Amino acid sequence: MKVHRSVTRRYASALFQIALAQQRLDAVEADLAGLDATLRAAPQLVRVLRAPTIGRARKHELLERAFADRIQPITLRLLHLLVDKRREEIVAHLHGEFQRLLADYRNQMAAEVTTAIPLDDALRRQLLGALEQRTGKRIELRERVDPEILGGVVVRLGDTVLDGSIRAQLRRLHARLSWGANGRA
Repeated sequence: MKVHRSVTRRYASALFQIALAQQRLDAVEADLAGLDATLRAAPQLVRVLRAPTIGRARKHELLERAFADRIQPITLRLLHLLVDKRREEIVAHLHGEFQRLLADYRNQMAAEVTTAIPLDDALRRQLLGALEQRTGKRIELRERVDPEILGGVVVRLGDTVLDGSIRAQLRRLHARLSWGANGRA
């Protein structure tokens, strides 16, 4: 069963608004992170939640036993609502959507930065400043080292990729040279 992002967004948004009103954003985010980890560690729980042969009352009972003393009441109420509405498949996607809402609320954005060698502090600060100026948001850098890019930097900001790697430059040069060699230049 395919999960529609718009449906997940509606439920996550409702939970976000309630958590914001109750000043429980961090607690609910922690709940969802823990729930996500639990679902990854116990895939049988996911199967039970999604199983159409298991009744709602039994699912509610399982949720109470598994989470009642571990998560915020509003988070648990949402889980019960998802069972009642037969939207159990959304549970595995709530954390990611809630994190996006939280980052937007806090004017934050994650940027994945890939370099051939680790960034030094000066370059990290310079890159961070440029990305914050470009986006108008506070940037959280997630650094990755990949020697195959040869040099330069590849930055992923949401759905946007800025590829300034030497590998990409060589690919573009090769394409131009190949295009010219075919008599089209």
